[in-house]
Order: sequence, then C-alpha cells, then structure tokens
Amino acid sequence: MKSQTKKPAFSLQISVSEESTRWLIGSLIAITPGSSIV
Repeated sequence: MKSQTKKPAFSLQISVSEESTRWLIGSLIAITPGSSIV
C-alpha cells in the first residue's frame, strides 16, 4: 500500500512542480520587459 500511495504523490509533485515552473517563467517574462527598459 505504501508503494501505491507513493506513486500518485510523485505524480502530484510533478504536476505541482510543472505549474510552479510555468508560474516562475511567467513571472520572469513579466519582469524582463521592466529590466530591459532599465
């Protein structure tokens, strides 16, 4: 049972990580124009 719970948790972690990465990239892109102007 422990192995079964580990797999979905791992998949969930990957999903959260992917979402965080997309948000981070979005923030970076949003900040980049400001840095370019300065």
